[in-house]
Amino acid sequence: MVYISFCYLYFLLCNHVIKCESVIAKISEQDRLLHAALHTSGHLLNWELSQFGWKAIKGHHFPGESRVEFSPMDSNVLPSEQLPLQKVESSIKMKLHEGRKVTTWFEENDRLCLIEGCTPIPCAGTHVDDLNKIDEFSIKSIKFKKGILRISYDASHIAMV
Repeated sequence: MVYISFCYLYFLLCNHVIKCESVIAKISEQDRLLHAALHTSGHLLNWELSQFGWKAIKGHHFPGESRVEFSPMDSNVLPSEQLPLQKVESSIKMKLHEGRKVTTWFEENDRLCLIEGCTPIPCAGTHVDDLNKIDEFSIKSIKFKKGILRISYDASHIAMV
């Protein structure tokens, strides 16, 4: 476990400020790394699908439940039943194997994330610092309903020694 102590933490609750002397948060390093791998993999899936005219509108990056929902960017979108999912999965696996730097930074009030070779996107999530730290990736299922494409996937972080 990683222990983080925040002194003089302030909460805004019902328009009243409450002062806390100390708060201790316990974070499982293993869980944190898994969530980072899943979240970053969601960005890669977004990048790959954008090349077929799909834009991520919602992500859910929890173990066993990870998915990204997409909507068409315009009328030139490749229909969901024609998406080359094996090619998408292979391309993501190749990027993981090659390794690419993942960086985040702030521009005014926006936090941006960039995977080397992709386009930066606004994101406040947790990411790996290099794609080579993601061990596996697989697309589990695809559903298209009411104009929304949902792709479920799985990923894992490399074993930490």
